[in-house]
Amino acid sequence: MGCYRCLVITKTGKINAAGTESQPIIFTSYKLLDGNEDTIASPGDFGGVILLGDAPTNVPFTTSIEGIAPSVEHYFGGTNPSHNAGIMKYVRIEFAGYDFTGANSGNEVNGLTLGGVGSGTTLDHIQVSYSLDDSFEFFGGTVNPTNLVSFAPEDDNFDFDNGYTGTITCALSLADYNSYHATSGVNFDSNGIELDNISTGTATHLITHPKINNITIVGARNGATGQGLVYENGIHIRRHGKLTLNNALVTGYPTGIRVEGSGSELSSASNLSSILVHGFGTSVTGVGTAGIPTANLMTGSTAALWGMNQPFYNEGSWNVSPRNCGGFQGSWTKYNFAIVE
Repeated sequence: MGCYRCLVITKTGKINAAGTESQPIIFTSYKLLDGNEDTIASPGDFGGVILLGDAPTNVPFTTSIEGIAPSVEHYFGGTNPSHNAGIMKYVRIEFAGYDFTGANSGNEVNGLTLGGVGSGTTLDHIQVSYSLDDSFEFFGGTVNPTNLVSFAPEDDNFDFDNGYTGTITCALSLADYNSYHATSGVNFDSNGIELDNISTGTATHLITHPKINNITIVGARNGATGQGLVYENGIHIRRHGKLTLNNALVTGYPTGIRVEGSGSELSSASNLSSILVHGFGTSVTGVGTAGIPTANLMTGSTAALWGMNQPFYNEGSWNVSPRNCGGFQGSWTKYNFAIVE
């Protein structure tokens, strides 16, 4: 049994998906290919894109990537930090995702899944929209993506596990109230960022510790109406995971930044004065967050704009300027799927 309509690039392969700003490469639902504007796509129509490599991870080299059938071809991880899985540039991935064994099983395919992908890989200007699980998930590896947009996933926008240590530069996480919303038991479970060292919650020889420069995480405008209550944390660091943040903004989640569990921390290497955080109930909590200046923290039922024009997607004409570092509303992106291209 394998992932339905997945594109899998194995450890020995490379992808060459080099679009342009005016002509991006689009992986999307087959339902949108009939030219009929009345056709509606759904998350999971397309399985997702999976890149595998032999860059370092904190799991055995004989580990198969989650969401697809265990196989030697699906192994990820190794000892080559400069592994090259090819190029993805000016790419959109829409209505992807696949659950191997059932709803919220923990064995899913994301919009873009990266397992042990190395720093020789080019990932630049990629938008993932309406994924059935996470938009982007990094299982170890050292790849350094730039200009990423996560729009309206069912679960997390960016997820990090298994010893990922790369750097992400310029990213946007944007919520849509009308998207599907993941739950864990009876609680909503969608985060802007979810970060674990490893699922067992233990320390390992290689710790999950991404560095993120210039990220904007936008949830719901109003928490009192219930719109904001279908999300969880803007950033959730747990299970011995670590995160370095520089120039980060979070707004519109019940908790802005939550660090929990032994060994987990917002790294002291972060530029704490460059982090702005709002939470409907709690702005920040946990190891490493105490150093964020009080002036940079806000709570309340109305989300903070933090100097942006109007960043909330469902509240009319939205615009994250002046934080639009990656052409987030350029011609290569798409947010209105009522329009057939």
